Amino acid sequence: MILLFGATGKSGAPIADELARSGASFKVFVRKAGDAAAFEARGIAAARGDIHDPASLSAAMQGIEKVLYLSPGSPSLVEDFRPVLEAARAAGVKHFVRLSVIGAAPDSFYILGRWHGQADQLLKDSGLSWTILKLTFFMQNFLGMAGSIREQGAFYAPAGEGRAAFIDTRDIGAAAAAVLGVPEADGGVHKGREYTLTGPEALTHGDVARLLSEATGRQISFVDVPLEAMRQNLLGAGLPEAMAEALVDLMQNVQQTSRSAEIGPDLERLIGRPAQSFAAFAARHAADFSA
Repeated sequence: MILLFGATGKSGAPIADELARSGASFKVFVRKAGDAAAFEARGIAAARGDIHDPASLSAAMQGIEKVLYLSPGSPSLVEDFRPVLEAARAAGVKHFVRLSVIGAAPDSFYILGRWHGQADQLLKDSGLSWTILKLTFFMQNFLGMAGSIREQGAFYAPAGEGRAAFIDTRDIGAAAAAVLGVPEADGGVHKGREYTLTGPEALTHGDVARLLSEATGRQISFVDVPLEAMRQNLLGAGLPEAMAEALVDLMQNVQQTSRSAEIGPDLERLIGRPAQSFAAFAARHAADFSA
């Protein structure tokens, strides 16, 4: 039995979909009653609880052999992760899979990478069998910009000419299911392995605008904005200062380094096929971006 955390998120939902398609025995850990009901209506078992409630974590972990954990980056990432790891160890979980980010390390070159790297190190030091999947930017992030694309024919970001190997979250789901699907309870060939999952090409936001234009048959433009404008917008929206600084730092690194543009072979090796292209993603979601 697999326990999946983060199943309502951008990358977690496709993982739940893929596990359901594969017929895997799993349940999701969710906080809200409505989310639990929605999964149960699909025939997916749900355990309600909170990562800061030890009793609910302990109950959810009973009978679990494998855990897949994902959470957004935040200043409290390590402290939020610690009780989940302790509950898994106490329950005798055989293998723990964690979703991290590209370039994650305790001394990473960017803030989010350091937060995730510290959590990754906590898992490595836990004594549990582990696998870590390091992710790059999601193609699905552009769906969050669909409103301005539909209404203005433009989207805005402080990306400059920086490139990123955007990945379709459906490929993340397939890769996670492949790792979790090995018959060995301790992770088998994936035990103690770190995989970096990327898309098949490194694109600028200008390239994204071109591909969206081709998919929708209308002119869509990318508008570069100053990093300071991003910072002020995030703070004005109520985001905590530490989180705003981490996101600004992330985009600054996209502009100034080529690390987000690195393309690796791990995804294709895990799922047995090439990664989905941005052109295919744009074509599948053309209606979302159309006026």
